[in-house]
Amino acid sequence: MAGGGLLLESFRRLLSVDPGFDPHSVLTLAVSLPDTRYARPDQRAHFYAELLERVRNLPGVISAAAITELPLGGDASIATRFTVEGRPAPVPARSHAPSTTP
Repeated sequence: MAGGGLLLESFRRLLSVDPGFDPHSVLTLAVSLPDTRYARPDQRAHFYAELLERVRNLPGVISAAAITELPLGGDASIATRFTVEGRPAPVPARSHAPSTTP
């Protein structure tokens, strides 16, 4: 019972933390490009550049950008990598470098 109460109190406090940006009137979406059509990095870059240009020109849009990992988005894969002492470090399946557009 005490553990549940502490968990709820921690969650309540977490909700009141200032994230460092204004999340109001923000729209986020996830885009997955098929590898068969966008196999090369330049193809993917062109797609996102064109997408952002079109979104920026929509009525009412103040700004638009792209990012690989949403701030506070819940994907903890970047921050939770660890090694066990005495064991070899696991080889990552793929390189992962979060990026964003201006």
